[in-house]
Amino acid sequence: MLSVFSFLSKSNHARRALHTPNTPIAANNPAGSSKSHAKEKTPLGRIDVNTATEKELTTVPGIGHVMAARIIAARPFRSADDLKRVSGIGDKKYAQIRPYFQ
Repeated sequence: MLSVFSFLSKSNHARRALHTPNTPIAANNPAGSSKSHAKEKTPLGRIDVNTATEKELTTVPGIGHVMAARIIAARPFRSADDLKRVSGIGDKKYAQIRPYFQ
């Protein structure tokens, strides 16, 4: 049993020795997770503004939780162009987020 702990300790030490600040350590970064705070990218033209959840809306660059809540509260929309009536979405913001909606 001691040899297993010894091996694991040496293995973990070797992994740390090879780690650089820009290289994630596999044990601390399981597959599918990310240490970065970057949002998951949303495929263009995939979100229905009338049915998207808050979580789905926040995957769009430029939309945070507050803006997502405002969009949900302003439903229903006849078209994505109606997003302009949501407080905080002006021409510049609309141009930024429009490609992400159907």
